[in-house]
Amino acid sequence: MVKAVGIGVNEVQLELFDFEDDKTKIYEVPNISESFKENFNSLTLSESKIQRAIDNLSLSADQKAMVSQISQFTLQVGTKVFSIGRKILELSLLFFKKFPATSFGLVVGLVVSSFIPAGTVVGFAVPVISSLTALLKKLVILFSIGFGLKDDLKNTALGNTISEATLNIRKSMET
Repeated sequence: MVKAVGIGVNEVQLELFDFEDDKTKIYEVPNISESFKENFNSLTLSESKIQRAIDNLSLSADQKAMVSQISQFTLQVGTKVFSIGRKILELSLLFFKKFPATSFGLVVGLVVSSFIPAGTVVGFAVPVISSLTALLKKLVILFSIGFGLKDDLKNTALGNTISEATLNIRKSMET
């Protein structure tokens, strides 16, 4: 849950629920620039492109409706409304398009890590085992993302740019 309360002209107080501590925490943000507000609400993808991308997903109609509802989530801070859900969908769709192997690696890592037990024995948490399994889950996710990123960098223009830059650095060091 996010609740934003304006205190000053540009000063904002955010009330965020921390699920780990099970408490609501209050953060004060001293200044939100106008350029941030304008850039945040700028449209990267049109509404029709987002809807077309959602329609092309291999999900049931109910799941597609839920994904579409994410784009409706907004946050009002003072007099300004931020379309947070739309921005999340835009960034996700652009990331999946630009880095398909990394996205697939992320999904595989999350699925595999969900099968790793939490470190509880008959309802009691064993601290050492819980810590090790939590670390193992994070390593599985990072490992799978790393494999996907390696494949994306090998097959994209970004990978070619990085390769050219490292080659130029090597050449400059040799002379």
